Amino acid sequence: MEYSAPQRRTAVLETPTDGFTTVNLSALYRPFADDPRVSLNVAANNIADVTARRHASFLKDYAPLAGRDIRVNLRFEW
Repeated sequence: MEYSAPQRRTAVLETPTDGFTTVNLSALYRPFADDPRVSLNVAANNIADVTARRHASFLKDYAPLAGRDIRVNLRFEW
């Protein structure tokens, strides 16, 4: 989980920024107990698809952070 408080105290040429809370989850599974070199990872970021903007970003008024993202990775190590 990531929480960012609203930013209202600004310097010259800065604009206020709304706060946000994002929730992320991930799980790692090793299907072969005797061979830990194979793993399956499932990750979900910004599950609620919140519009989030970082106050320190020069692009915050034009480009928010990424929305909902779900990834599945299968990894083989040699």
